[in-house]
Amino acid sequence: MRLDAQDLTARLEAAKARLKSQEARLRGAEADMAVAESGFGRTKELFDTGDVAKTDYEQAENRYNQAVATTEMTRAEVEIARAQIIEAERDLDNAVITSPIDGVITTLNAEVGELVVVGTLNNAGSIILEIADLSDMLLEARVDESNIAQVRADQEATVYVNAYRDQPFEGRVERVGLERKRWTDGTYYYEAEIVLKEEADRPLLSGLSATAEIAVQRLDDVLVVPSQAVLDRRIDELPKSVVDSAGAMIDRRKTFASVVYVIKNGKTTPVPVQVGPSDLAETVILAGLGEGEGVITGPFKALVDMKQDQAVAEETKDEASPTATAASATDAQPDAGGADTGATTTPGSSQ
Repeated sequence: MRLDAQDLTARLEAAKARLKSQEARLRGAEADMAVAESGFGRTKELFDTGDVAKTDYEQAENRYNQAVATTEMTRAEVEIARAQIIEAERDLDNAVITSPIDGVITTLNAEVGELVVVGTLNNAGSIILEIADLSDMLLEARVDESNIAQVRADQEATVYVNAYRDQPFEGRVERVGLERKRWTDGTYYYEAEIVLKEEADRPLLSGLSATAEIAVQRLDDVLVVPSQAVLDRRIDELPKSVVDSAGAMIDRRKTFASVVYVIKNGKTTPVPVQVGPSDLAETVILAGLGEGEGVITGPFKALVDMKQDQAVAEETKDEASPTATAASATDAQPDAGGADTGATTTPGSSQ
């Protein structure tokens, strides 16, 4: 981008003209100094032999000293003129604004011929345009403060961009912010920057909304059930036989215990379980449930008030009763951190 440089070009030409003038003066001053130095030398010799008066000697010395001072001052003015040329050349170079990155123009705030404001100490200058490198996209994710302790740099992430709903992007956490910030709804969060892997067939634009799942832990060969199936029940409301048989699964010092409901003889039975890491979809069961056992997963309105010995049936297309679903061991179930409150993609950019 090139700014109007007519005034800057004129300043550079004037500085060059001043330098030529000062250099000419310097040559004249040096010639005068040489003449004054020669005359002073002859007068000194005559004064030493007593052939001239002291006043003549002093006048010759003064002329020489004056010529030296004039020459030194002119040399300083030449250096000032050269510095002014360097300054004018730098200002002229600044009339051509070059982006420090390769990219495309994403925002254009001023057209040819429009005025822009130079920034000062208290007033920001005009942003003429913004250039973005869309091949280097960064997701600025908001992580809930209750989950931020689990998030670290270099963790893998899966990013779901609203523009490509069913096609997630791969990413990697590059930086985790240290400052707690407040969102517009009054909640607090920490910012995590996630670098997205470039895909030529799916270009990402600046400002897209997205949701991120950060893999903060990897568990192999564990039992998982749908998170909806894990419920909290008051210990004093559970059947005594269930509490007595639960053993270490229930901490009697607490008010609530985690349970899942299974089907026995067509009726519901609560089973206390020890839960591990969880995300929005699945929860790890560390103890209390065996592989392949069926657990009741829905609908949620039925799970909320479910009690022991309720009659249930497996869901079919024609009925909407609670369903029995088999939980099974998996090879790996990463626990997703909470960078899912909304985020925006940001390219490497230059203003």
